[in-house]
Amino acid sequence: MMTAMNIGKYCMGTLHASTARETIIRLQSEPMNLPEVLINLVDVFIIMKKFNLDSQVHRVVGEVVETAGLEKKTILLAPTWGYDYSKKEFTQLAVSSIYRDRLSTVSGVSGKDIIDEIKSRSTILKAMLEKGIRTMSQVTRLCHLYAENPSAVLNELGLNLNNNKPDEKGKNE
Repeated sequence: MMTAMNIGKYCMGTLHASTARETIIRLQSEPMNLPEVLINLVDVFIIMKKFNLDSQVHRVVGEVVETAGLEKKTILLAPTWGYDYSKKEFTQLAVSSIYRDRLSTVSGVSGKDIIDEIKSRSTILKAMLEKGIRTMSQVTRLCHLYAENPSAVLNELGLNLNNNKPDEKGKNE
């Protein structure tokens, strides 16, 4: 997988570890022995957590951590999101600028446009959740439609692109 990433392929993998730092230690240790230069190719680590609450097992995304370069053979990490167990919610820890800047560089899209697109997609996902759109087929249909015609999805969900909130009629103005 790391070789594929090194030549520019998109990859996703699974490794058992409790934190992003522990993941890096496992990648650098036997039997993988990956050099830090290859591990630094990973854009983001998503750590799943399991916890018990009221005799029920819950699985959540515990943290989202970006790689932020190398310093003296140490891979720098930038935590961007984490699960707040006391509030039972996923919270933003820091603004994700590293990935945005990398994406801007390779895509030729400005950082501001990337931020605006992320906000729009976030608003769409929240609206889908509020409207009970949860099945694979429903979500897939809207994702495909969004790729072809973002305005159609905004109209269907009753969102106004200007303020990202449903307008009075449930349609775009």
